[in-house]
Amino acid sequence: MRGAGEPRRLFVDSGAWIALRSRRDQHHAEADRLFRKALRRRIPLVTTDLVLAELHRLTLFRAGVLPALRALDRIDASPSVTVHFARAEHHAAARRWLDRLAPRLKTPPAAYRADSEDHHIH
Repeated sequence: MRGAGEPRRLFVDSGAWIALRSRRDQHHAEADRLFRKALRRRIPLVTTDLVLAELHRLTLFRAGVLPALRALDRIDASPSVTVHFARAEHHAAARRWLDRLAPRLKTPPAAYRADSEDHHIH
């Protein structure tokens, strides 16, 4: 049962899925606790196809083909998870949001600058 002030739904990014999947992950216990809490309170989980692609790729290279497929199978089989699929209009809306946000940012994060320089993104 959801209480007052609890979210109507939770967005789950790849880091949370990875922490939940891997018992060796330093955040596994916390991810497991939070997922169980959300399920117990019937808070719907939302993720995207792009997040699942990232989860699959990371799991594939860290654990192999079968664990990567099982991770997707478990998520797809869960009635608590809704997968949203990115479309061109989502990208356009995100770019508009970022363009509005950009003037507030003095300097991009160091990791972004390094990545941009490595890949010649200007």
